[in-house]
Amino acid sequence: MAVKAPVVADKYTLLRRLGAGGMAEVFLAKQTSNLEGTGQAGFEKLVVIKRILPHLASGPSNTDFVRMFLDEGRLASDLRHPNIVSIIDVGKTSETYFIVMEFLHGQDVRKVQRKNAAWAEQVPIGHACQMTIDAATGLHYAHNKADLSGRALHIVHRDVSPQNMIVTYDGVTKIVDFGIAKAATQTTHTSTGVLKGKYTYMSPEQAAGEQVDPRTDQFALGIVLWELLTMRRLFKRETEMATLEAIMGGQIPRPSRFREDLPKAIDDVTMKALHINRDKRFRDCEELALALEDALAKLSIVHSAARLSQYMRRLFADTLAEEATLGLVNPDGSLSKNLTPFTLPPPEGEGRDRMEQPRERASSGDDARMEPAKGPKKATQVDATTADRKSVKSKDDSGSRAAKARAPEPHSIRTESEPAESPSDPATDPTVVEEKKQKRAALPAPAPRREAQRPRRADLAARPSLRLALAAVAIGALVASTLVGAFIAFRSWSESGLGTLVVRSEPRGAAVYLDGEPTGQTTPALLKGIEVGQPHKLKVELGGKSAEEIVTVPRRGVTHEVRLDLP
Repeated sequence: MAVKAPVVADKYTLLRRLGAGGMAEVFLAKQTSNLEGTGQAGFEKLVVIKRILPHLASGPSNTDFVRMFLDEGRLASDLRHPNIVSIIDVGKTSETYFIVMEFLHGQDVRKVQRKNAAWAEQVPIGHACQMTIDAATGLHYAHNKADLSGRALHIVHRDVSPQNMIVTYDGVTKIVDFGIAKAATQTTHTSTGVLKGKYTYMSPEQAAGEQVDPRTDQFALGIVLWELLTMRRLFKRETEMATLEAIMGGQIPRPSRFREDLPKAIDDVTMKALHINRDKRFRDCEELALALEDALAKLSIVHSAARLSQYMRRLFADTLAEEATLGLVNPDGSLSKNLTPFTLPPPEGEGRDRMEQPRERASSGDDARMEPAKGPKKATQVDATTADRKSVKSKDDSGSRAAKARAPEPHSIRTESEPAESPSDPATDPTVVEEKKQKRAALPAPAPRREAQRPRRADLAARPSLRLALAAVAIGALVASTLVGAFIAFRSWSESGLGTLVVRSEPRGAAVYLDGEPTGQTTPALLKGIEVGQPHKLKVELGGKSAEEIVTVPRRGVTHEVRLDLP
């Protein structure tokens, strides 16, 4: 029996839940224009709706949270720029408040880094700079935004980070999440000395609790650029206090220390944006963007959104192929509008599918073990032009190989998913956790916690038939009649054999059981040799509490992740 899809404000049909937190939840939705009775067809487009959980939308104890939520919507809705996520609507239903924003089909910068790290490669210099130029351009617009009367809004994002920069499959980078931005129009204010933002992307003045200005965002963007170029974490340490000390210490190694093919001009631009004295940074983010443009031009490194788009589609070819297999995208890679709606869970979250349970934020000290950074080895200068001319098999397509010599300060980008970094202000935590889910822009699959991995380059090179089969999956029914044999061969290969399962829990340290037998491991656990295509009973237990789930590893050759939260 078909289920009627929930509708918000008579024009937004909820299609999928993208994420949920302690105070709000995010949905993929379809916006429909209502031209009923006119005889004319309206339009449909996909959007994202972020709404406060109904039971938290009223009452005196929730007044500040609602005000902060609406501040975010009002502030971001005034920003109209191609490099900033668009807010379409802010409204209220009989139950709660909601914000409607554009859907971004792409990946955040952290995902781009991890994908390259999985191949032990670096992001091409041209692409890293293109992402930074886009972000700087969007930030400069926000910093100089005025209201209709011409009064400057004095917007400072305060949370510029890889997770808040989305690179779409069209090659455009957008700044998202103005949830903790500072602006003159805010009805809520931050007390002096209170830190807001991710610790690892704070400027020295922000870490010291001093007044912030647009150059604070420039410093954070400089950290992102440094990490894109080096594939290392600049200030990440084992504890939050150690992280803040590293930021305020001002000892920042040049990115060329870890990447020998990095031209001095790009090196210099990065270090200027990262100057500990804000007066010695670029005057504004536009000047930073122009400095990068000039450096790339002098180096004859061609860069563009079109080239970045090609790079993104190759880098995440497996993700797009899986989305096509699931019917979530069309053969051309665009998002399908023929998605099956679903019923809403109870407002308080009872009875939710475990896959939809919110993931708790962990402090930086809870992060998994970090590998020490390793110093440079000889690499060939690679630009975006060269990279985009090569096939997936070419080493120049993703840049030079990761560097190898030791250095005490930064740490390598991790290939696996890491816990989200905790915001410094607990009061803002629930308001931003949900949008992070949609910012990843990885479309919801039946098992969202199990991210598809790209086959290794060697596997693709060794199996031309597999590459053909992947192409068949991506274009689906349009060419099914000619590629049936290849598709069956791929399914036969991928749905047999053994796979690997990563098990995480909150809290950590729970004993892991598989099919009723103890594995001898505690969470986070890595279970190898799991039979593919068969249901397995997974259970975690700690302190007399337990959680279990039936899981299936759908394909061999990839690692799947499951998270079980103890009650």
